[in-house]
Amino acid sequence: MMKRLLALVLLSALFVRGVGLEEGFQSPPMNARPQTWWHWIDGNITRDGITKDLEAMAKVGLGGATILDITGPAPSGPVKTVSPEWFGLVQHAIVEARRLGLEISLHNCPGWSSSGGPWIPKEHAMKRLTHTETIVEGGKRISITLPRAWATMDFYRDIAVLAFPMVSGDGFDFRKVDGVKVSGNHKDQSQVGFLFNHKGNERVQLGPRSDGKMHEFVYEFAEPYKAKMGSLEVLCNDWTGTSIAVSSSDDGQKYQPLIQNHRVRGGLNSFVFKEVTARFYKLTVRDAGSAGIGVRSFQLYPFSRIGNIRAKALYSYGIYDPDAIEPSPDEIIKESDIIDLSSKMDADGKLEWDAPAGRYVICRFGYSLTGKRNHPTTQSGSGLECDKMSKAAVRCAWNGMMGKIVENAGELSGASLKGALIDSYEVGSQNWTDTFAADFKRLRGYDCIRYLPVVTGRFVNSLGFSERFLMDFRRTISDLFAECYSEYFKELCVQSKLDFLSEPYGGPFDNLLQGRYADIPMGEFWGGSNNAGNARFAGNLAQVNGKIYAGAESFTADPVNGRWQSCPDIHKAQGDNVFSQGVNRYIFHSYAHQPWDVSGPGMTMGQWGFHFNRHNTLWPDYEGWLGYVGRAQFMLQQGRIVSDALYVASEVTPCGENYDPPVPYGYHSNACDVRSLLDRIELRGDGRIGYAHGLTFPVLVATRTRYVSAAVLRKLLALAEGGANIVLGERPTCAFGLSGYPGSDDEVKQLASRLWGDLDGKDKKMRSVGKGRVFFGVGMDYVFEQLGLKPDFTAVNKLESNFRIQYLHRRTSEADIYFVSNQMGRVSEFVATFRVSGRVPELWDAETGGRFDAPSYRFVDGMTEVQLRLDQSGSVFVVFRRPAFGDKVVDVAYVRDRSGDEVNQLVIRKAEYRAIDRNGGMDVTAMLNGMVKGGSLYVIASNATFRHDPTPMRVKELYVEYTYNGKDGSCTVRENGSLEIPVGVQSIPTYDSRRLDDGSLEIVVWGNGRLVVDGSGRDVRVPSKVGLSRDWSVSFPAGRGAPSEIKLDALASLSEHSEPGVKYFSGTSRYVKEFELSKDDVGDPVLLDLGNVQVMARVYVNRQYAGLLWKSPYRIRIEPYLKVGKNVLEVRVTNRWVNRLIGDEELPDDATWRNPGAGGSQALAAWPQWFLEGKPSPTGRVAFTTFKHWHKGDQLKPSGLIGPVQLIRGTKIQVKP
Repeated sequence: MMKRLLALVLLSALFVRGVGLEEGFQSPPMNARPQTWWHWIDGNITRDGITKDLEAMAKVGLGGATILDITGPAPSGPVKTVSPEWFGLVQHAIVEARRLGLEISLHNCPGWSSSGGPWIPKEHAMKRLTHTETIVEGGKRISITLPRAWATMDFYRDIAVLAFPMVSGDGFDFRKVDGVKVSGNHKDQSQVGFLFNHKGNERVQLGPRSDGKMHEFVYEFAEPYKAKMGSLEVLCNDWTGTSIAVSSSDDGQKYQPLIQNHRVRGGLNSFVFKEVTARFYKLTVRDAGSAGIGVRSFQLYPFSRIGNIRAKALYSYGIYDPDAIEPSPDEIIKESDIIDLSSKMDADGKLEWDAPAGRYVICRFGYSLTGKRNHPTTQSGSGLECDKMSKAAVRCAWNGMMGKIVENAGELSGASLKGALIDSYEVGSQNWTDTFAADFKRLRGYDCIRYLPVVTGRFVNSLGFSERFLMDFRRTISDLFAECYSEYFKELCVQSKLDFLSEPYGGPFDNLLQGRYADIPMGEFWGGSNNAGNARFAGNLAQVNGKIYAGAESFTADPVNGRWQSCPDIHKAQGDNVFSQGVNRYIFHSYAHQPWDVSGPGMTMGQWGFHFNRHNTLWPDYEGWLGYVGRAQFMLQQGRIVSDALYVASEVTPCGENYDPPVPYGYHSNACDVRSLLDRIELRGDGRIGYAHGLTFPVLVATRTRYVSAAVLRKLLALAEGGANIVLGERPTCAFGLSGYPGSDDEVKQLASRLWGDLDGKDKKMRSVGKGRVFFGVGMDYVFEQLGLKPDFTAVNKLESNFRIQYLHRRTSEADIYFVSNQMGRVSEFVATFRVSGRVPELWDAETGGRFDAPSYRFVDGMTEVQLRLDQSGSVFVVFRRPAFGDKVVDVAYVRDRSGDEVNQLVIRKAEYRAIDRNGGMDVTAMLNGMVKGGSLYVIASNATFRHDPTPMRVKELYVEYTYNGKDGSCTVRENGSLEIPVGVQSIPTYDSRRLDDGSLEIVVWGNGRLVVDGSGRDVRVPSKVGLSRDWSVSFPAGRGAPSEIKLDALASLSEHSEPGVKYFSGTSRYVKEFELSKDDVGDPVLLDLGNVQVMARVYVNRQYAGLLWKSPYRIRIEPYLKVGKNVLEVRVTNRWVNRLIGDEELPDDATWRNPGAGGSQALAAWPQWFLEGKPSPTGRVAFTTFKHWHKGDQLKPSGLIGPVQLIRGTKIQVKP
């Protein structure tokens, strides 16, 4: 009883404090509202602009903002980053936020990556291991000055001097191999030779190929050449790369593969393969896309070293998997032969040593700086990045900016000053710090200095021994990052009463461990598709660590998908997908601070972001979307997740989540780091394992067990013996790393025998261990079947293909809350089954704030079946709170009379699933024609749909040419986006139903047909529709280049109008239409269907406000506002800035531009004088902005009220309980 009471207390603590469920849903509190990143750009900051920005945020429904001071690019402003004036403006924002009830957070340093600034001294900067090698002949006294490795910014410290006997390959220089001829199919043959030998910055620059072929280069040797290993230097950023293949041939015609589809990233990449002797070696490089990469120094070696050593020693990122090819004995250094000469070298590097006989390699190991700086920021805000493995360095980074802001804020720290953010980790790897050797011994239990030859790529003792040392080396780096740059950073936040916001991924660490200390863990997702990015990662971190909020950098736009094209209708389905992954706080990317009031878009973050700010034409109408988001986020912040399996991540770092094997659809899973398994996961009763904060699981999945420590196996064994259900992976034969070696290997084998026993994954897949069970070689469907655990959620519609419904389930002490989202661009009717029974399913609509009991539900085998109907991109919360007294089973079916409907014909003439640069792809014409149903097509553009990835590791698009009812058309959708032809064809409703307070069922039928209720059928006829697509007047606001008013005989896109001021109009246009209704027309349900709206509309009927329509379908019930006789319909439609920006390009420039970006976009070079003087554009331009996203002749976007507009009249039927 006490355990249950404690669980209820803990569960209640996860409610958003102080607000009841119904109250919070109707009026979401400030902490449930979305927030935004607030970029202050290039010193263009004003007190007035700060106040107006914050007032606009509060008015439209935001809960707060995170300040990031960056370079845009924009012309420089007067405010210097981290100057006294700058700190004063930050304080002004904090004070104004208190006045408005908003929260302010800040990125912890200038820029968005990562933690640095001009106050960081070299001693506290990021560091890297470095060394030099000197070969000497022994048998005599060695008296030499050892060369010091190159030092970044002249910072260098010695670590150790080690000597060891030469092994095969020491002293080899591939560039001295004679008679090598280099050829290739590169367009610039003068670059081909740089692959073999180069100087300075020379490289072979690879870009897209128009012929669809791979880049190929061939080395021809004069004589057969033995090779066991290769390397290639790749020049690109840290997160870009490509794939390569290497093959060999005796005649230059027939090639045998040595490595295939090998992933390479920026820096020096090395790879091993089975020994071969041949005259020809071919390097094949996959097209890296439009960004391009450089390659050089392709070298082949007749000896072996550790493959991918630069990545495995965390000089860079790459592949960390251990090699499988054993080296030759003459390539291995014996540990006993390594001699520490550190005491024999003085401070100037002079070595005095009586060397034994033989040839030796002397390595002088030291460390210098990585040279990384915080970015992107102004010159006054730029400096070195702090050492992420030093608490003193992290404290130094904090004191330089955040410490001052906290001090200035005083009592507002922890109030309106709410959080400190560590955003994108984009500053590369770090593999040393001042105390690394001592820290390594503290964490791993042995001295690392003796094994430093391994980080040069050499083998010590054996391949396996060396790889395991590297595992320990990387694990130590990961642990120190977590200790200093996460846990200690959190301590600094606590001392200042601030929340710690973190995007803990992309670095040389264990992502889950790095993120477990964040108060608000964050992910990111980019607009332009339905991809949820890594929202699941952020949601998981919050869920397993007992945090209320999971944030995400939301709808980030690239140079193609940004450009003022954003609108809520585009974002709705993607945002709901993100919600279903566990995120419950959008943090929009991005609001560019608007220092001044302008007549156009104003300040932008260059080509990035979806331009979410008060100068966006859509800003006043965002309240509808943000109201939905606030209600949804409030619900998603209640209680805790309901989950069915906890997965344990790998001990081998860098690493992230592990969900192998995945759970089937309808189950939820979470992931934890190894440390959390050891210190947080315990048995929680009834065979469940979980956390002290209350989150429990029926199954633990530990499949990353090829390299595993004895501590982990001891924990798994204890849990299994206590009653846990555990899914195991590969049976280990040795321990992770070298801690406790060699005894640790014996213990791991003994523990593995007790856990795995006789399991082989074939004939024996499950066995009992103590009170629990372990599984091996099975999928999660098998495990859940054995446990008798049914899916938590299912959605069934036998008539639909590509059926896609997402869900999330949270539980409070009083309610089960399911979020259900239709991810398709059309109406979907289905039966949803929930793993809840005995309680009434209530439908809570976050778009409207409406709540009512489900019209029809039944209890079946401990589950609840509910009939649901969701509009395109629609969603609903299904809430189970109240006890039910029997089923409310009303089976409703409606067969629409389509005798008068047009027979639609859709033919796909051409369809390609291809790379976005059109270099590579596949023809999917026949496949899409086979998916056409009833003259319409709906498809998700994904590798899963087409069962193939035609261009691996590159962004793709689906391009389609079609004929619909005799009219040709074409469309393109980005990878993972949804394509529908024609748009919205299935969005017309057939009927609506809802449960009334008296228990009766109200059904409104919108079209002629046959209604069947509980098996009893009746024909239903509805009044005819009233068409309203002709004879409209449209008025425009002053100052936007449009006439005051125009008349439209028939509705059409404003972009098709002959008048330039209308054609290029951006803003809010006012459509007015009068129509007559008779007495018979008034009283019945009436649905106003606006058809195609670009992109938001406010509806007024007879001067009464009916509502804001911000997404498809653009429909609203209006019968309360109608009257007999003359009626006036007013629709205020707001479109995007795009058309006016294109129209302005028809006029002469009124400013100077610089730095062409993607697609020829340009940044403003200097503030024009007319702008500084507050005058209008001298060339007549309307929309002033700091970045050119559009150009003369670009295609205009559909604009305004396009229709068809109609009144759909329905028939109301009431079914008594």
